[in-house]
Amino acid sequence: MALPTQTAPRQYAVAIRDTELYLALRITRSASGVYVIFPRPQNPIGGTKRNPHASYHRDGRRHQKSWGMPWFKAQRQPLDKHFRGSETVVATALQPSRPQDPHCDPKDFSAVLEIPLTDIRPDGSTSVSVDLAEPGVSPTSLLPGAVIVRQQAYADGWFPCLVVTIYDSPTSPRGV
Repeated sequence: MALPTQTAPRQYAVAIRDTELYLALRITRSASGVYVIFPRPQNPIGGTKRNPHASYHRDGRRHQKSWGMPWFKAQRQPLDKHFRGSETVVATALQPSRPQDPHCDPKDFSAVLEIPLTDIRPDGSTSVSVDLAEPGVSPTSLLPGAVIVRQQAYADGWFPCLVVTIYDSPTSPRGV
């Protein structure tokens, strides 16, 4: 299989549309890996900033990090020509936008996955999953019975593809 040529780093946003567009996640794709940044106030403690993020490095190392401390560390598939199937970078609940969330300017990103506030359930059962997948392969991290609200795959010359999925958990059906 011929692999796409890697391109310049890309910035993607998951944003919630209320009266304005609010940034929920910032996703960076670069030669060193994929980074999902949770935009939160930094409030340094002892000189260390909060900087919450999830990382999936080129060599397959995956972790989440906050206050400079890694957790949920795992070794997964390297991001190379042997990558098969799909791997989750991070999955997290989406909360309705709040006034302290940063404004999202689409000009700052290669692409923005925009979610209407009305698509986010107030009970916390709407989630976002950021996955890496072979082209044409659906992410396998979603729970059985999950209802996909929105899904977008981004290749942009990178392998594997980046797939962002907004979904409702199976225990809270939409419309109930």
